[in-house]
Amino acid sequence: MIRILIVGLALAFGAVTSATAQFVPPAFQDTTAPQQDKDKTPKRASPQKSLPAEGTETKNALRAAAIIGSGDVLDISVFQVEELSKTLEVSETGTINFPLLGELRAAGKTPGELESEITSKLAADYLQHPVVTVFVKESNSQRVTISGQIDKPGIYPIKGPTSLMEIVAQAGGFKDQSDSTVLILREKGGSRMAARYDVSEIQAGRAQDPLLQANDVLIAGTSAIKQGFGLILKALPIAGLFAFL
Repeated sequence: MIRILIVGLALAFGAVTSATAQFVPPAFQDTTAPQQDKDKTPKRASPQKSLPAEGTETKNALRAAAIIGSGDVLDISVFQVEELSKTLEVSETGTINFPLLGELRAAGKTPGELESEITSKLAADYLQHPVVTVFVKESNSQRVTISGQIDKPGIYPIKGPTSLMEIVAQAGGFKDQSDSTVLILREKGGSRMAARYDVSEIQAGRAQDPLLQANDVLIAGTSAIKQGFGLILKALPIAGLFAFL
């Protein structure tokens, strides 16, 4: 009788223990998703920053580095001071007449250099922490020369960043008997440079349209180039790359 009672108690205790082990209070249940499922969750790609249009940075850099000359038209603005924001033309003597400061030398300086000068002079006597911006609105002092097998050879002003294709178009295009080769001669830092371009390749989108610089000399047509610059042409086997002469 005692043995039967002990066995019964043991069975009852085992059943209670099993039920307790299977029961997990709702407040303590693990709601974390399995690691494997987390790994399968696709990651969102971070948005890519939009890039500036091709050539924009180069044009802005050339504009900022341009040397101001007589006849150029400048937009000069002083932040939150409308009375000092003016559009001024550089005189034949290379100066501008700026409010409060009077006559200032502008020719021979870059827009950044003129900005610094105006900023320092305004800060010295008139304004606290002035923010000055100088922008070349019209570049009438910058010119390029084009000759050779071109319909309208001559000297052309470049008003801001100007490409080879734009000057060829202004000059009326190539003569009928000419090919589309152009030699660009350039002075830089006291050294002479040259590059050869095929305008037909630029038109087809297979080559970059280069930006011209002030005082560039352009010779159009292979026959015209060979007459005076045959040796230079032979030294430029790769189109579109400037080489020192």
